[in-house]
Amino acid sequence: MVRFKVFYFCFIGICFAACDLKPSSYIPVAIDIQLGELILDQTLTENSHLLVDSLHLNSRQTECKALFENLTHSSLVTKQQNFSWSVHFLKEDSTINAFCIPGGHMFVYSGLLNLCTSKDEIAGVLAHEIAHAEKRHSIIQLTQQLGIQIILESILGLNNSWLGPGAQLMQLKFSRADELEADQFAYYLLKDKKYNTDALLTFFNKMNQLNQVHVLEFMSTHPETENRIQAIRQLKLENEK
Repeated sequence: MVRFKVFYFCFIGICFAACDLKPSSYIPVAIDIQLGELILDQTLTENSHLLVDSLHLNSRQTECKALFENLTHSSLVTKQQNFSWSVHFLKEDSTINAFCIPGGHMFVYSGLLNLCTSKDEIAGVLAHEIAHAEKRHSIIQLTQQLGIQIILESILGLNNSWLGPGAQLMQLKFSRADELEADQFAYYLLKDKKYNTDALLTFFNKMNQLNQVHVLEFMSTHPETENRIQAIRQLKLENEK
């Protein structure tokens, strides 16, 4: 029965792909949720030595959690009724990064929080990562890279060989279109929740100015920062007219 389900969904996926439809048009949101839970469990296990206990959050982490909950309760976040939005903190000051896996599970490194000097900057990064989950960028990229069959086999427990500590997600390089869409969504989400949209610009400018090896991980998964800065400025000008 399990193998029949894999064959059935793979057949449907191939048929839709042959019609040149976007993966988001034929992959149900339930796939994001189930795959997200699988990756969440593995990421928590593999990073248990870095994981900060939810009962022992510092003031900045507590602030970040409150910002995350506020942002995900916006009318713009349409997946809020489907996803189990959650945020987890990793204690690693040398890593400036954050990522959100399918299903709405966010991971934030202490290095990122240390770099941010205001709640608006934190909100800006969170909003951008929330956008990737909301727009399903990760599941679309994974499907394009691995194929729908491997994704479904992973969910059904038939093939987990490609899964590491969320490795596929942590190293995932979004397309320029994905990044611009996430930036645009983040801008409107910040605006909706009354945060300073300039925080997106100040954060990206900080990343551009830093010349440290550990920043490369963030920059490698968020390319073309200068172009994105210009796009946000243009968006801001258009909305202030």
